[in-house]
Amino acid sequence: MVRNTWLLVAILACGPSAELRRARTARYQTERAVVLAAVGEVMAAHYPGVALTPMPFEASYFISGWWWVDGEQPISPDRLFARDPPVGSFIRMHVAVSAASPFAVDVFAEVERYEHGWVTPMTYSPGSAEKQMRKRPAWVQDRIDDLDVAIDRALRKYAPMR
Repeated sequence: MVRNTWLLVAILACGPSAELRRARTARYQTERAVVLAAVGEVMAAHYPGVALTPMPFEASYFISGWWWVDGEQPISPDRLFARDPPVGSFIRMHVAVSAASPFAVDVFAEVERYEHGWVTPMTYSPGSAEKQMRKRPAWVQDRIDDLDVAIDRALRKYAPMR
């Protein structure tokens, strides 16, 4: 019995939850305006005080402002790129909404780290280990996953069950 319990715990600990898997692969059957409004609302709720910029591409694209992770507050580009910015990690979330229905939503992040005495921030890039400039901290994927699941919860009624 104990062995079976540990096996179940090990299986559950591996890989993303069912809700996260669903959020990553969901496609939404509704009006484009509904999807864009939900994405904007969720991003504003997760990153209050940041500016959302819909991009003028065929697929709609939102970018949050920079967020100072260590201070848990938004930070203006003027302050972030000043001569002596605050020390810590900074994140900017990106969300792309596909051009055609059923709409797909893709979430990713841009992350930088600054320490006293550094001339420029260190950029963390996503991708395989050999292509990365620096390995991204684990909390970055947690923030991406949280936003992905929150957007799916807001739009779930428009996603057909599989």
